Amino acid sequence: MRVDRVLQVTSKLFRGGAESFIMNVYRAMDPSAIQFDFLVFRSEREYYEDEIEHRGGNVYHVPVMEGANLLRRRQMLDAFFDEHYDYVAVHGHMAALGRDYLSSAARHGIGRRLSHSHVADFERTPRNIVKQAFQRGFGEYATKRLACSNAAGEFMYPGQSFEVVKNGIDVNRFAFDPERRAAFRRRFGFCDTDKVIGHVGRFELVKNHSFLIDSFALLSSMDPFCVLVLAGDGSLRKDIEKKVESMGLAGRVRFLGLIDDMSSFYDGVDCFVMPSLSEGLPFSAIEAQCSGLPCVLSDGISAEAAITDLVRYQSLQSDAGAWATAIRDALVSGRSRRDAYAERVVDAGFSVTETAARLYELYLGRR
Repeated sequence: MRVDRVLQVTSKLFRGGAESFIMNVYRAMDPSAIQFDFLVFRSEREYYEDEIEHRGGNVYHVPVMEGANLLRRRQMLDAFFDEHYDYVAVHGHMAALGRDYLSSAARHGIGRRLSHSHVADFERTPRNIVKQAFQRGFGEYATKRLACSNAAGEFMYPGQSFEVVKNGIDVNRFAFDPERRAAFRRRFGFCDTDKVIGHVGRFELVKNHSFLIDSFALLSSMDPFCVLVLAGDGSLRKDIEKKVESMGLAGRVRFLGLIDDMSSFYDGVDCFVMPSLSEGLPFSAIEAQCSGLPCVLSDGISAEAAITDLVRYQSLQSDAGAWATAIRDALVSGRSRRDAYAERVVDAGFSVTETAARLYELYLGRR
């Protein structure tokens, strides 16, 4: 039996949102019918490569993002597709070079080319201003334009048509488990009276960690039993650690780094907070709701993330005191049955099984 192969294109294979999406779909696909290969634009080996190779996929490193290679990116991409063109589809998740690699795929006869927007805005940094210039034309050579939300589609494809593909998750994995909750809290030394606020995200400006710390400082003055746990890593982590230390919060803010078992994290905390400046549609917000967590999200996050009654939005224009009050109120309200929400996530169409089935049809040109 022929196994169809799809090329997934991303800048690298670290634990970011787009990469998590690809891997969730990959795990849900039938390996006897379809296989994923990966084209990445950095030379270093990354987090997901061992799993990809174990599943039978190939990872191709074409380091067009390194040094002067950016100037010869078209030649490098054409050379890659000269050798690797036997794909039923190319699925592009990196907008910045999307026009280049999708046009090269078209020239090499790959008939189904999908561009996929995972962002609804960019951080206002010099690097990202340049990056935004490179993203223009992402959907020009795509046969299907996809987005994780309407906000992400309108941002990436202004005035053009697109389809929303929901960020499906493994619902069984993230359904609330009281035993997992107890184990997490034992592991990190939390007692029953501790009110644990959780945040997931890389330490970059767009995630707004500094403001989160300001808000938590006020919250902790209202309620001495509150603790903040931060999962993730990134370039600003040391800066945030220094801020926590300088504010005298070191005993009440925990930096957990990258966590392999994120389901235990959601089960173990009591409220999920995300003050991001912008998001397409964050996986973590869907996973948190699947675990039955009350969520306080910024209005920079698409309203499409509120798939249950657990979500309340707080304006980015509000001060830290307003955010502290919103989190405190969410903690008080979070008394519903947490095991009742996995089914609601499925009903909202956010099961990865459904997402994978839809993409399979798109890859084979059946829709």
